[in-house]
Amino acid sequence: MYRKFSVIILMFVVAAAVVLPVFADEYDVHKILGSWKLDRVYENASGDAPVELDPENAGSVYAEKDNIYTFVSDNNVFTARINGGGDSHTMLGSWEEKEDEYDLHYDNGEEAVWSFDRENGELHRYWADPADDAMYHDLDFVYKRVPAGMWMLKQVVSLADGQDPVIMDPENAASLYAEKNNLYYLNDDWSASVTVGAENELFPVEDSDGKWSQNGESYLFDVDGYEMELFYDEELNELHRYWKDENLEGLYSNLDFVYFRPAPM
Repeated sequence: MYRKFSVIILMFVVAAAVVLPVFADEYDVHKILGSWKLDRVYENASGDAPVELDPENAGSVYAEKDNIYTFVSDNNVFTARINGGGDSHTMLGSWEEKEDEYDLHYDNGEEAVWSFDRENGELHRYWADPADDAMYHDLDFVYKRVPAGMWMLKQVVSLADGQDPVIMDPENAASLYAEKNNLYYLNDDWSASVTVGAENELFPVEDSDGKWSQNGESYLFDVDGYEMELFYDEELNELHRYWKDENLEGLYSNLDFVYFRPAPM
């Protein structure tokens, strides 16, 4: 796993990309606000034993696997960032809630109906084709939250063995908070960028190859050669970066860098 650490972060870059809306105080894990991507697809969705389809053997139903869908509260805006084949574009629309079902209305006239599983925190889109010669007849597309958007360091927590977690004081552990004014962008086209904050100024440095990606249960962030492995806490809407030092004489041994979504600037 990537768990690289640097107490002073100076070399970051900003990629020119569309940035997703920020979800701060309005976030609620029991609501659909936020960003989503396809996680898995089931055949025989209405039956007693749905079958999960393998992406390698059912590539056509996973064609949207890199798309990111975002629900915003303001005016019930909905965006679909379509990523694939080296191309990326955005489709705009709106959403309307009907209990746990959501009607999507795209500006180009297309419509769709999704349902929200509050207990498991998943979105579902169902599709059926009764034709005998259809390759698939009854599909359930399942979507999971992703941490697309803007992030900023909130606090650093010491997880020293045998001790209770302790939030480090920024005044007494200034080196750990060297990145506290940085803004990290996980864009909905899978590009990534950083704006470095220092002395009340922001310094973007370009890197057109900055990117982020999903890696199992974590997310890899890579900008200008600086790599972070991030873990998304959907319940609290936080990102975590962990660091350990095997040197028993080190000042810090086990740290958790916690990131939050700041309000729009």
